[in-house]
Amino acid sequence: MDQVAAFDLVCACLAETGDDSLRRRLRETTDWPALVRSASGALVATNLHRALLDKSLTGAVPDEVRLYLEGAHELNTARNETLAEQLEAAAMAMNAAGIEPLLLKGMANLVDGVYADTGVRMIGDVDLLVRADQLDTAREALVKAGFRQLKEMREDQHLPPMARPTDVAHVELHAQVHTGRVATVLATDEMFADATRARAGRGKLLVPSATHRVLHNIIHTQIQDAHYWRMQVSLRQLCDLVSLRRRYDPAIDWELVRNRMRAAGFGGALAHYVGWAEHLLEQPRPAEIPRHRSEALARLMQRQQKRRRWALLLANSLIKLTTSLAWLRRRPGLAIDWTRALLRPGHLRLTIKRLGFRV
Repeated sequence: MDQVAAFDLVCACLAETGDDSLRRRLRETTDWPALVRSASGALVATNLHRALLDKSLTGAVPDEVRLYLEGAHELNTARNETLAEQLEAAAMAMNAAGIEPLLLKGMANLVDGVYADTGVRMIGDVDLLVRADQLDTAREALVKAGFRQLKEMREDQHLPPMARPTDVAHVELHAQVHTGRVATVLATDEMFADATRARAGRGKLLVPSATHRVLHNIIHTQIQDAHYWRMQVSLRQLCDLVSLRRRYDPAIDWELVRNRMRAAGFGGALAHYVGWAEHLLEQPRPAEIPRHRSEALARLMQRQQKRRRWALLLANSLIKLTTSLAWLRRRPGLAIDWTRALLRPGHLRLTIKRLGFRV
């Protein structure tokens, strides 16, 4: 089984629907290490475990694979429970200073009960958003609670990661959810205005609205992590979108999502993303999001990237050229700056490395 076949089978297990043909495919599978590598590499082994349970398919996999997935889920459940305790401590420290932080990303969905159980989602860290004028106060509150900075450098959007010696992950304090052009899609003040109250144990905090969580999910993976430009897909983030829609779809303002993304020049990124959810995980496309002409090309290149190094460079170049030229046509004054960015030494070195040469 090659990487593409393994990835396809993982997606079929995670998809919204399943039938006897999936059970037959699993029983006929012989290269289980390839499937486990694919799921684990995409950080969805725990999602796969839950999907097999929900579809009553655990009997169709070998005992060794079932035990591995059960173990991964059990360990992740314990880790997420520890993360919840860490979040409670951070929230209580900031509450004592008069601050209710806004929880972002996977932890927000976990606290809000979006996932089927505590162990489904693998979570890297705890992201907390506070108002800009509260950032230093929030940091001082965490320091008093025993949190320490893990490095000195300050990032563009957040303070250096902070943690206590016994913590399993770090806390990142953000003063703004996005910067630059992306900030026009989702503003920090707007997120606070539409947020709802939640609790992490005794800690009080806020979680974004369903629409804002969908927007943040799309922007984070497609734009900030550059999966759109590379014609790639983050299966873990895509599963988050599916879970959010399963829980909140009637409350999600897809017209607002579409208009914001288009206004910022990211209409193609949005169309590609819901297209991935439809193509890979069989979740129907929102009626408000039309198909994009390059979706088929993106799917083709994503599959080729699993086999050939040159496809990654070609995919990156094609999508960057077509989308950037369309955007720059409306902003001719930025053409020179964009050209300089493409030709900067760091970008050229990365391109050469992707071709397989040493620099």
